[in-house]
Amino acid sequence: MHFKDAFRAQYYLSSLEREIACANANIALLPFLPRERESFLCDFGSAVAEELDQILLPVVAHEIHIAKQAGILKGNTPSARYLNFFIQEGTYTAHARSITEKYPFLFEMIDGVIKASFLNLLLCLKRFNLDYNEIREHFNLPASYSIQKIKILSSSDRHRDQQALLIELSNKSTLIYKPVDLRPDGLFAQFIHAMDFSEPFNLWSRKQLAKEGYGWLDYVPVQECQSLDDVKAYYKRMGVLLAVCDALTLMVIAKISWLMLLFLYFWTGKLCFKITPCRFPKEKALYRLI
Repeated sequence: MHFKDAFRAQYYLSSLEREIACANANIALLPFLPRERESFLCDFGSAVAEELDQILLPVVAHEIHIAKQAGILKGNTPSARYLNFFIQEGTYTAHARSITEKYPFLFEMIDGVIKASFLNLLLCLKRFNLDYNEIREHFNLPASYSIQKIKILSSSDRHRDQQALLIELSNKSTLIYKPVDLRPDGLFAQFIHAMDFSEPFNLWSRKQLAKEGYGWLDYVPVQECQSLDDVKAYYKRMGVLLAVCDALTLMVIAKISWLMLLFLYFWTGKLCFKITPCRFPKEKALYRLI
């Protein structure tokens, strides 16, 4: 495994190794994984370690500041004082070891993040195994493809202790596993396709496979604009996307408003509103409440 900092990694290394060993026993029979299963899990563990380091770093920085103010640290440079915070006379210092006792809730949370991350990985692999053939047909993958590496999607937030994962395949393609219902995304993609805008206002949606409570997405890497015309086209499409989302939001609000007014009518027995049409292009009327 690779860590941003070997000293900070000591606080969660044993928990990572425990979950890697546990996961290794659970994925032994999966045929689409690399032969070096432990190396595969260690790569995923390195991705989890990056998230853990971001959680732990502010506390370590705070404790180093306290030790510096107390005059405990030795060294003429920041790196020397940082090293001295953890190691003195060839052994870990008392103030470095005391962090686990001083912040029990923090390390309870870190342990929970590690467990949840590997449970999420195992669930992803279980679902991938179930959907293997369907994924191959839907995304036009070769007959015998396999997973090379799985990473945590950096822009993904946790949803019920689950997180989106980036799956690198043997044919150099990449999929995204999302542990959320993708059926609304599919409906939105159908809506975009039905609009059939011409260039440069045409919108595009990525290929997706929605399942019950989760789904698979085609990964599209970010590409920079190569010219001013590309930049202009990008912002035109962004404007269209905002307009479409705004229109869909108004439709939802209108339906909710109608339901509320019908409820009030049946509750009070009075129809206390009237309808006036607002004219829009192509003779379409949007009704609003006054």
